[in-house]
Amino acid sequence: MQRAFIKNLLQIYFYIVFAKYKSDNFIPLKMSTEKISKKSIISKPNIIPQDIIKNIHTSEKAMRNVEMYNTLVFIVDKKYNKRQIKNAIIKLYNCPVAKVNTMIDFKGRKKVYAKMKNDGDAIKIAGQAGAI
Repeated sequence: MQRAFIKNLLQIYFYIVFAKYKSDNFIPLKMSTEKISKKSIISKPNIIPQDIIKNIHTSEKAMRNVEMYNTLVFIVDKKYNKRQIKNAIIKLYNCPVAKVNTMIDFKGRKKVYAKMKNDGDAIKIAGQAGAI
């Protein structure tokens, strides 16, 4: 093809518009005069830390993280977020947590890398839990 014969092609789009059907016995909803409470979500019951944390992961890599980086590796329930997991670790082991990293592995489990604030806390907790 030569450049002189190339033209811009316009593409035509076809779409269908459906009319809204209004039946003869259509009754519009009436606004109620009752006040609606602003708090629509019912508060959840207190979460038990044992429901969140399933177990401590005891692979070689996890033990290396405990010794070198003061980090514990947990397998946790998938539906909980980082803040809830961090609070569960603090309640369960009474040690401050610096930060929490989460990942979902290829088996579909949620794995948590929890870095402890104080040095030696990870080894102490792993010893309590029977991981070492």
